[in-house]
Amino acid sequence: MESSKELRRRLSKNEWRQLTTTNEQEWLAFPNFPGTHLTWQKGESRRWDYHSWDLVSADGGTWATRHGRSIAAFGRNYEIRTILKNKRRNYITDRATRCELVSSAGDIVLSWTGSHFAGNAGTVMSIGGRSYAFPVRGSKYNAKVVMPAIEAGGSGSPVARFRLTCGWYRAAQGSGPRPVQVVVSPDSLPNHQMALVVAVASLWLRSWFDTPGAG
Repeated sequence: MESSKELRRRLSKNEWRQLTTTNEQEWLAFPNFPGTHLTWQKGESRRWDYHSWDLVSADGGTWATRHGRSIAAFGRNYEIRTILKNKRRNYITDRATRCELVSSAGDIVLSWTGSHFAGNAGTVMSIGGRSYAFPVRGSKYNAKVVMPAIEAGGSGSPVARFRLTCGWYRAAQGSGPRPVQVVVSPDSLPNHQMALVVAVASLWLRSWFDTPGAG
């Protein structure tokens, strides 16, 4: 998938300015999008190097809890399992990593390949027999970016949108999903599936700002 840097090189100044304006309008309109709006709140601290994070809806309901590589949603527990990992942290490739989300019974409920890193949005997620891409719309240094979840190869409406609410430097240096807001479309997958999609994908919007050699 084309990176923001490659896109800027390809477009004229006027085209880039128009695209930037459109992206910023999408970011500003985020609170008005129809669907279920979700935010991340810090949960109970269980270890010195990790915090649990609760994915909470506007009515106060908890959709999911993420703690490190563990996710709990709608009464079930899951674990992230890495199948293939890129050994060179600063090497950018669309298919460097393959991960799976596995239930406590050992069933694979979703998987993903690729990565969001250094302005490249190369992750593709598979769930329920469908594949979803997560392009990032906006400038890497503006930080007013939106990441829709759209069916790969399709032109339909996003099943969810993710918005970053902090500056690019904090996004690149920090950890945890707190500055990521989410709206789940009314026409998306069932809630128990979308909770897992959001719990997994929220951190990708932050890693998109990461750079080779950082961390």
